[in-house]
Amino acid sequence: REEQLREIAHRVAGRVRATQQAVTLEPMLAYERRIVHLALQDDRDVRTESVGIDPNRRVVVLPKRAGPAPARPQRSFSPTAPRPGYPRRPGTGGSRPPFRRTFGPRP
Repeated sequence: REEQLREIAHRVAGRVRATQQAVTLEPMLAYERRIVHLALQDDRDVRTESVGIDPNRRVVVLPKRAGPAPARPQRSFSPTAPRPGYPRRPGTGGSRPPFRRTFGPRP
């Protein structure tokens, strides 16, 4: 199976080189995707990315000159980076009240 995946990877890389358009492969298991990534990691004309969520995660083979694969949002996970959405209002936020374990009437 490994040799078959390497052959598929190189064949698809040739198609991507010729057309300069990304090609998405069928869903694969993690170890199969890894074989494809490793087979093309030293190729100077194409690059690979994994997209999707298991069990439908796929490898996309892209020309190196192209931008990132579509539907892959750029996110910053820095705690100081501004979050998308509404801006914070002054005087809001802070710590939350402690969790109440009892659900009886309030004192």
